[in-house]
Amino acid sequence: MEEFRKMVVNTTLYFIEIAKTEAAIYIYIWSLIIILTATSIIIAFYLLYRIRNFKNSDLIERIRGPAPQRKRSIVRRIKRLKAFTSSVRLTLVRNSLVLIIVGIIMPGVLLGSIAAKQTWLLPGTYALELDGTPTDSLEFARTDFLLFVTDQALRGSLSDTLEVFDYALTDIQNNPKNILFSIFVLFYRFLTGFVAASIFYVGYRIIRAVPHVRKDITKWELLLEAM
Repeated sequence: MEEFRKMVVNTTLYFIEIAKTEAAIYIYIWSLIIILTATSIIIAFYLLYRIRNFKNSDLIERIRGPAPQRKRSIVRRIKRLKAFTSSVRLTLVRNSLVLIIVGIIMPGVLLGSIAAKQTWLLPGTYALELDGTPTDSLEFARTDFLLFVTDQALRGSLSDTLEVFDYALTDIQNNPKNILFSIFVLFYRFLTGFVAASIFYVGYRIIRAVPHVRKDITKWELLLEAM
């Protein structure tokens, strides 16, 4: 029994030592990066699905039933239209803000973290280059990584606008020879572009829908005044 206990203790200590090795920590960090990235993507595309399926008629289609005839019913209809319109706009704005957080900010933090710790996470060719020269990430400050990520987010969300006007927030760019990191950058640009396009699309729909709802509200208000 004593020998079995010693074996269990020794085995446990052995696995604890393995779990504390640099290779194990490397696996933990990459697993965390993958989990956070997957979570951001799932939440982002869920919200994208929600807001891109928004229709102009959604603002009034839930106000069903026969047209109100009495004064009290008309007042109730006007209140419901106003309340529902405000609720829909608030929901869309809230979803858009969450979408920016999970679709742009969170992946941006991960991208910046990978760039900052590239020497350990992506050993090999430098992930970043300064003025066309591959440069060690240790040479950059935190503000440099922030500017790099922001620059990539703008390039993704504004399509080729920055390239057309030859404008950049920083001279730091990804090193094309580091294939894996460049794929991360490409994916981040695609995601930010998709998020920005979706938010713009929904905003356009809201702008188009609001006048129709106001027209409907005005119609009931005029009818109410005439009674």
